[in-house]
Amino acid sequence: MIGMARSTDSFFIRADLLTENTGFSEARLDLGAYVDALGKSILKIHNVQMHFCSDVNNAVPPSPNPSPNNNPAIAWQLTTQSQLATGLEMIPASNRSVVSNGFYQVGSLTAGNVSSDIAGLNVQHFTDGYLIGVESLYL
Repeated sequence: MIGMARSTDSFFIRADLLTENTGFSEARLDLGAYVDALGKSILKIHNVQMHFCSDVNNAVPPSPNPSPNNNPAIAWQLTTQSQLATGLEMIPASNRSVVSNGFYQVGSLTAGNVSSDIAGLNVQHFTDGYLIGVESLYL
């Protein structure tokens, strides 16, 4: 019997999600090449990181809205199940499909253009890894 050796290689999974000014957007991350739950092949996540940027320039964070009472915000979640059909969209951290989540807010121009990054379950490092046995993640 010929078997496949257990892989311990490290690699990055990257995804882009261009959002609208309002509403909920979701991107599917296909993990089918790494995960086969029936074949006993799972993925172990050690780190989750987000990068927020302008759709015009990847080096520039989202800019404040010129309206004095409008503070743009981005809430994000990485889940094992799609939220589009549920109508729930952003789900609480207690939901078992949540792998990680967080919140980014840009202050208004009148407040001195202050930004803040708030981590919900945004664990930067899963010490022993977070086991994923599904073929897709959703951002």
